[in-house]
Amino acid sequence: MREIGLPERHISVVKQIPVSEEEVSSLPAAPFLEADYAGDHPGRVLALFVHFLAGSEFAYRVCGLSREEWLNTMRDVAIWSKHLYAERGEIGLRETGWLAHLVRTEIFRLGRLQFVPRLSEGEIAFNGRTFPARTPYCEVHIPAEGKLSQAEADASFARAKELFAPRFFSCDSWLLSPKLKNFLDGGNILAFASRFAVVKTDENDRSAERYIFGTIGDPREYVARNRFSTRVKEAACAGDYIGSALGYLLA
Repeated sequence: MREIGLPERHISVVKQIPVSEEEVSSLPAAPFLEADYAGDHPGRVLALFVHFLAGSEFAYRVCGLSREEWLNTMRDVAIWSKHLYAERGEIGLRETGWLAHLVRTEIFRLGRLQFVPRLSEGEIAFNGRTFPARTPYCEVHIPAEGKLSQAEADASFARAKELFAPRFFSCDSWLLSPKLKNFLDGGNILAFASRFAVVKTDENDRSAERYIFGTIGDPREYVARNRFSTRVKEAACAGDYIGSALGYLLA
């Protein structure tokens, strides 16, 4: 738990919750993996994830990850546990729909970025290229943890190519929204977004607020801590949201 960055207070809670081997082994079939956990025992959910994922190293090592990369992948448990505490004052996990990827050995954090290897369901076309159904590609996700330097992104993409040999990458995120140019004057986020060819946008997506302010609520109550968040708050108060976009990047 310490190796993946789980806070001591959270570790203490996990240690106090007894879980049986049967409960741990049955986690992959738990109904709350299909959607975010909405029950009254998020601490118990955290304990189940910790016990199950502590035994997942072999499965990830078979996929080619080093021990360091496996532990880095498991850090998502700590990230979302800390996020829940900051957002609701609860110790535990509720982001179980997303964290199910860890249980199923489907997501891999390689340096700064996370990747989900997939086969395309249908034809994908962008940048004058067309890829048929069942083309191998990787979804790209950006953990909410620190800055995103271009050197780190380069290293992550290179490692993903080495492990999974994708034909292209996809990313569906607020970080790709073309409207970010209205809020930022440059920097790593816009540089990262410029890698991708945007094929679809959602101007009403408010997910950015969760990562910037810790929650999605009444914009008038948001606490702005810098110029960027001040601009986002002012726009949200006027009903103008950052939105999100889907983009593709050739491997």
